Amino acid sequence: MKKIISTIFASVVAALIVWGIQSMAVADLDTRKSANNNIYPTATLTISGINSDVEIYQSKNGIPYRGGDISSTSSEQIIYLPKGQLLEVELTGTSSDLKIDKSIADQVSVNNSGTSSDVTVF
Repeated sequence: MKKIISTIFASVVAALIVWGIQSMAVADLDTRKSANNNIYPTATLTISGINSDVEIYQSKNGIPYRGGDISSTSSEQIIYLPKGQLLEVELTGTSSDLKIDKSIADQVSVNNSGTSSDVTVF
């Protein structure tokens, strides 16, 4: 009988410890979410190519965009950004076009120092 009670007690203590750890993890996630207004890391995209055509759309699957570099000539690229993820774009290319879906335009900041490059929201 004592063994059964001690086993039940140990199980309850273990469950409370696991619950406490999960609660701390969720609280930490909520803190980060409220501080950044999202749970995704800020991504950086550098566009340094010539005649690049880049379009950014809202992702439907919620997979975060990791960022990248587009440095080739006459490239076409479509990027999907989940709602809530911030994206910083460095547009330094020549004659490049960047088109941003209006549903996520407020998440994207663009530093356009390129030559004859154009940024539009559609």
